[in-house]
Amino acid sequence: MSKRQHWQLDGDRAVRRPRLVPKKNLYVVLDDWDKGFSIYKIDADTLQDTYADLQVGFPGKAVLRLPAQVHGLHMGFTALGSNILIATNPRCRQTPALLYDTETA
Repeated sequence: MSKRQHWQLDGDRAVRRPRLVPKKNLYVVLDDWDKGFSIYKIDADTLQDTYADLQVGFPGKAVLRLPAQVHGLHMGFTALGSNILIATNPRCRQTPALLYDTETA
């Protein structure tokens, strides 16, 4: 969307269209199951309302589950813009690195 203000004509007067505010989400990566890692998406606007719910578990299903083939395998996670970068085994140079794009997911 351009930075110029958008106007609609309503009869004899111009009416400003409301801008859409992008929805903000928080992504949390947890080692919460015995086979690997889970990524959860939480709506930032309702985060304070769901604090009590988070103590018993995350609302909804995980948006992504990453199984670790080797027990105790460490994965590296980092955020870059709207992407989550995943190093499946940071100690080994030949293992794949994954990218989770939160914009298109």
